[in-house]
Amino acid sequence: MRQGEPGSDRRRTARVCASGRVVIHGEQCDLGPIVDVSITGVRVGLAGRATDHRAGDRVELELRFDGARGGWSELSGRVVRVDLDLDVVVAFDEPAAELADRIQDELLAALESETVEHVVLVDPVASRRAEMAAMLRAAGRRVSEAATPLEAIALLGESCGHAQVIAIADTVPEAAADELRAYMAREHPRLRLVRATAAG
Repeated sequence: MRQGEPGSDRRRTARVCASGRVVIHGEQCDLGPIVDVSITGVRVGLAGRATDHRAGDRVELELRFDGARGGWSELSGRVVRVDLDLDVVVAFDEPAAELADRIQDELLAALESETVEHVVLVDPVASRRAEMAAMLRAAGRRVSEAATPLEAIALLGESCGHAQVIAIADTVPEAAADELRAYMAREHPRLRLVRATAAG
């Protein structure tokens, strides 16, 4: 890891994955998801988009964690690297002490998720959802239940959840389930998508 990149000072902080958004103001303005973040910097995902950001550029940032009550944090820094997949790595000018508690929460959730798989289960039929959730919990999974696509999106917006799997039941009309799967594949590409089925 290069000096000055997010997480390079392991004595002070850890680099963690988190759900959120960053606006980069520089030669051009970009909006992208947080890939990982520490109090010393952030990696922003701009994959698939053209960018004019270059190493050494000075930038102003607005950063917000999904589900956070604190709103947007305004930060400044410099671009230290633009990856081949167009992730932009920015080192903050000063450690973002106001983010420390939130990053600590993200780190604890990430450590928990390494040992207990977190599944978001989406099914509008309460009895079927309860049956599947019970089966998953009996198998040692942590389960968050959602009856609607909006509830599922809200759950994933609470970034401390660190879900690895989203299980979506077929619905009537089936297009609703297909649309949710497409949305999750686009907005949460790290999630493993499965089709939820249960007897009865």
